[in-house]
Amino acid sequence: MTTDPKKQYYYIEIVSYDTDIGDKMPRSKKIPDSIQTVCSTPLFKDIDVQNINSYLARGGFSVVRYKRGDDILIPRQNDKFVAIVLSGLAQVYKILPGGKKIILSTLVAKNVFGAFTLFSHEDGFVNYITAKSDMKIAYFDRELIENILSKDFTFAKNYLSYLSSRIRFLNTKIENMAADCAADKLAFFIYECCEELGSPFLLPYSMSDLAKLLNIGRASLYRAFNELESKSVIQRSSREIEVLDKDGLTPKRDEHF
Repeated sequence: MTTDPKKQYYYIEIVSYDTDIGDKMPRSKKIPDSIQTVCSTPLFKDIDVQNINSYLARGGFSVVRYKRGDDILIPRQNDKFVAIVLSGLAQVYKILPGGKKIILSTLVAKNVFGAFTLFSHEDGFVNYITAKSDMKIAYFDRELIENILSKDFTFAKNYLSYLSSRIRFLNTKIENMAADCAADKLAFFIYECCEELGSPFLLPYSMSDLAKLLNIGRASLYRAFNELESKSVIQRSSREIEVLDKDGLTPKRDEHF
């Protein structure tokens, strides 16, 4: 099964452009929801929407629709792009040599992927990404990103800031994965969800999958939830989580950079 979006899925252009004028600005003044989502991501922070429209009008930008269960990426796929989730939910995971599936994270609207591998000389992606619901994803090819980087200092600064924040985040995540305390692992996971989804939010995993993600038993997971609730850090109602004390989810750590 190929996972090349150009071969497997239908691309749609989400902005209509007038190619008879030099700047190729949109015919309609109404900003499509997909463009608004792109504008609200860290990569395009503080960039005027008209400038974004102008960049996208020059090609290299498209949107792909996926159905639940579709493969979005597989390891060593060599496509070079930056992608932004516009809607839906995807699971990022790794398959170990013995066949065990390790869930790494969940992608939701406004999440970015592909930025780390865009300029890498190594073989493509290292993880699987599979749609867990119907999805729309915006793709920016390497030539388009290079063009925006060369023309827009704000975008270049945002891109570097995004990479830096992800490195810091991954460092913290490694520390939490290595933690012995189930409550600490769960606290970091809830903090991550709160950052992405706001509060309250619905858990994007079943309890069984969440226990696997955190590498703890289900009984330990329930005890961890009870501990955080008893400390008034969170309030839980079935799968809905409300964060009451965000600082209580992030114990202070020594700086490693």
